[in-house]
Amino acid sequence: MGDLYSLPDDDPRQSDLQQVMNLYDGPQRELGNGDRTGAQSSYGMPEIKPRPGTVTLYRMYNPNVKDHFYTTSFSEYSTIAVDYGYKQEGKIGYIYKSDIEDTVTLYRMYSMIAKDHFYTSSRNEYSTIAMDYGYKQEGSIGYIYILVAHP
Repeated sequence: MGDLYSLPDDDPRQSDLQQVMNLYDGPQRELGNGDRTGAQSSYGMPEIKPRPGTVTLYRMYNPNVKDHFYTTSFSEYSTIAVDYGYKQEGKIGYIYKSDIEDTVTLYRMYSMIAKDHFYTSSRNEYSTIAMDYGYKQEGSIGYIYILVAHP
């Protein structure tokens, strides 16, 4: 939608790696922040209505460590994570705050060594496998529907 190379040198978007569509080693399946914002301003935002029992799920990104961070806490989103270099990407949807029929727990973990957040809906992965790789358990962030059940 726009070209980074035509921005003034002092424009902070010049160093925003999320603006580069082919930044990752594998195929990029999402638009960069600039293209997403351009499409939303041209076509509008889809209206997503929360269902009863849900809370807002926020997404952030830290370009220094290439880590996405998800939270339902507005305090975490607006202050704590920003202090650690995360850039706010806004609301991405809604997540159930309590277990309801056919939902599974979404767990969050963090590795100080890898500077990476890890999310899983597998209790086994949360309680054993990821911990073996140095991830610290941070608890449940909510409950989600999944398309394919874990074995």
